[in-house]
Amino acid sequence: MSMTLLHGVLAVVAAGIFVATFTWPYVDDHHSMHNVWHWIEWVGNTLIFLLAGRGLHSSTFRLDVSAFCGIGGAFRGFLGGV
Repeated sequence: MSMTLLHGVLAVVAAGIFVATFTWPYVDDHHSMHNVWHWIEWVGNTLIFLLAGRGLHSSTFRLDVSAFCGIGGAFRGFLGGV
């Protein structure tokens, strides 16, 4: 078990050295970093609006099938418990 943990630690250290050595010119470039932060901003905004839309939809549009038809139990079973 201890050899497995040691191999994992060595792999992380080797990956850190590799990334620090070969990716620094890309990270240091102002244009590249601007693109990365723009992408992170877009992903964050997308997640916020998706979560807000889902929360608004689930709290506003609760559909009770039995209120619209007299055969509520059978119709609800047909739709899979909407």
